[in-house]
Amino acid sequence: MISAADDGVDVINMSLGGTRVVGQWYYTDPATGEKIRLGNDAADMVAYNRAIRYATNKNVTVVASAGNDGQDLSNPAKLADWYNDVLDANPATAAYEVQGAGFKVPAQIPGVITVSALGGGFGTEDRLAFYSNYGNGNINLSAPGGDLGPDYNGTRVPGDYKWLVLSAFPTYLNSPTGVAQFGEQGYGWKGGTSMASPQVAGVAAAYISKVYEETGKKPSPSQVQTKLQQAADDAGKKGYDPIFGNGVVNAYNAVK
Repeated sequence: MISAADDGVDVINMSLGGTRVVGQWYYTDPATGEKIRLGNDAADMVAYNRAIRYATNKNVTVVASAGNDGQDLSNPAKLADWYNDVLDANPATAAYEVQGAGFKVPAQIPGVITVSALGGGFGTEDRLAFYSNYGNGNINLSAPGGDLGPDYNGTRVPGDYKWLVLSAFPTYLNSPTGVAQFGEQGYGWKGGTSMASPQVAGVAAAYISKVYEETGKKPSPSQVQTKLQQAADDAGKKGYDPIFGNGVVNAYNAVK
């Protein structure tokens, strides 16, 4: 983020994330049963805050994916409990335990536009993708992230890729559906808040470009966020809600 801001970019998209704990990590030695106090992730949280503040102070808009855990980000204690379940389920991390408050980064760092994912695509019924994180006060906007259909029950069915997001795809990786549709590698259907976030970043870039062309000045990150939220299509309950935030991003409304 700091390097990109120094390069003079207008928008940074962060299709990535992880869980950080403000509290205490523990490790239980499997040989002795001794429970050892470790550190916490407070320094990591400070680093993320500094990097994002550095970018926004340089007039860079930062957009982040909400994460694909299906969790309510508004409850840090429950997020820590969920994280312990994740650690327990993995033999490599089962000896570790966290106590305290859990947070998703960079999604929950102040200064970013946080994006949840809709299942399906544009023109389909608005619904939260089954994997998308959500949470009151933690989601700013939503955008299509794709999933495996409204009737998905854990089993893939033929043609379910149509509910995903068509994306550029590395040509050295195999994409059978892309080859079947286009006759060559390079495209694939993907799902995730990582697919939703760059759609919002793209709309932010288009709006910044329009304002700069008209005025010779770039809008601030807070002005960009306000405009995109005002231009969004309301979804869910009227006004702000914990699933869609301020609504579904609308590029046309943002630049018209």
